[in-house]
Amino acid sequence: MAESGMPVFKDANKAFKQAKIDFAYGFDFIKDEFNLNKVNRFYWKPYKTYGWQVTTEDDELKKQCLDISVFFDIYENSFGIELNFFICYILLKSSSQGTVHSYGNNLALPN
Repeated sequence: MAESGMPVFKDANKAFKQAKIDFAYGFDFIKDEFNLNKVNRFYWKPYKTYGWQVTTEDDELKKQCLDISVFFDIYENSFGIELNFFICYILLKSSSQGTVHSYGNNLALPN
């Protein structure tokens, strides 16, 4: 629990790696359903947004997708705003094309 009272992961990178294993079926479904790029540490915000919006009769799949949205609620709490600005700065400096696509506090380099 953060000082703000929000739940956080002690090791967000480890949690992210485990979520990709635990929810692999859900990540694949969301990616295909909403035509998204592959989820990664910098491109995840659309998965949080769309995870709860999937339309499927498969209850297990629906639960995985909902769990992905819940996971990313906690995941984004695990980083301070300073880190998000730092990541933005680094990506802008290192982008060979000079552009970074922004999704709220989430960033993704162009393909």
